[in-house]
Amino acid sequence: MRTLLKIILAILFLVCSPALMVLAGPREMIEQACRNYVIDQLHWDPDDVAVIFHSYIRPELEWTGVRLHVSHPRNADLCGVVTLKVAAVKDGDTLRSFPVPVEIALYDDVVVTTRRLRHGDEVSSGDVAIRRQQVDLRADAPFTDVAKVVGRRATLALPVGRILSGSAIEELPLIKRGDRVTLRFQRKNLLLTAQGEAIEDGWAGRQVRIRNLSSKKLITGIAAESGVIDVTLAASGE
Repeated sequence: MRTLLKIILAILFLVCSPALMVLAGPREMIEQACRNYVIDQLHWDPDDVAVIFHSYIRPELEWTGVRLHVSHPRNADLCGVVTLKVAAVKDGDTLRSFPVPVEIALYDDVVVTTRRLRHGDEVSSGDVAIRRQQVDLRADAPFTDVAKVVGRRATLALPVGRILSGSAIEELPLIKRGDRVTLRFQRKNLLLTAQGEAIEDGWAGRQVRIRNLSSKKLITGIAAESGVIDVTLAASGE
């Protein structure tokens, strides 16, 4: 009995398969062409790209010999919801063009927080881990290496599971607000020093405002090294 049932099912499969392929063929052609286009344009690992198709109208065509050309608006990112344009071409002639709305989700192994960080907290190796997460090409590029975030500090409060990018963390300042610093005034062969106080955080090679403790004036200099600010005489007005 089981053998007979298997034979009947096999015959039904052979008879029905061509009809099913005709019905499903155009849809599969369209969606495969769209997937291939998205992956080719993004240069992303195919295993990390999900293309979700929303409702669209498939044109009534004789699909034999048809080639599909896919494009998208150049001012649109291939991320999130986007409408692709599909052209059905045969023998060099465009038979029909039609829109195919899709949702594109991209995944990558990125650095995320494993505990809540407060604004200003320094990131340690125990605070982060690599996780496969959905990423957005329209946002800041996420970090993919834990070593590049450890030793930096949070620029805002970060919840558990937050993907870390350049806007979420920053290098530790070379000079912190309130630090006593040495002001180094140099012009040609003349070098003078004075004591100052940083009134804001300062990073290496960047401008920082300090107060000259002798004159009480606010001046701007460049954070040169830990505890040292370079100030030109012309800029300081001293």
